Amino acid sequence: MIIDDGSASLKHNMFVHKSEMLEFEVFDLTKQEKSVYGDKIDIKGKEKLKLNNLAIFPNPNSGKFRLSFDIENDETVTVKIFDMDGKTLFESETMNNKGKYFAKINLKSIQSGKYILKIQQGKKFKTKRLYIK
Repeated sequence: MIIDDGSASLKHNMFVHKSEMLEFEVFDLTKQEKSVYGDKIDIKGKEKLKLNNLAIFPNPNSGKFRLSFDIENDETVTVKIFDMDGKTLFESETMNNKGKYFAKINLKSIQSGKYILKIQQGKKFKTKRLYIK
C-alpha cells in the first residue's frame, strides 16, 4: 500500500506469517533510508505479558503521569512510548524487575493526541493507549 499526502510518500509492507505474527515496515519514499519503522506484532495474543494492577494516572494527561504495575517474572522490563507514526518518544529499562514497578514519567513538549505505551519483558509484551490533552 502506498500513501501520498503531498508532503511525503509512505509505503507500507505487511506480511502475515504462519506463526500468526504480523510483520510490517514503513518506508519514506522521499528519503534514501531503508525503512522508517518496522516491527512484529502478535496478532493472536500468544505473547501477552501478564501484569497485575496496571495503572496509568491520570489518563488523559498533559504529558506528566504515573505508571505502576506488578510483574511476576524476574527479568528486564522495558517501557516504551510511541507516537502513532511509530517513533519512540520514551524508553526506560529496568534490570531484573520482579514485583512492583513505579515510575513518574514527564514527556516534555508533547503534542495532544493518542500514543501507545508498550511494556515488554523478554518476548512478552502488553500495550495500552495513552491520551495526551
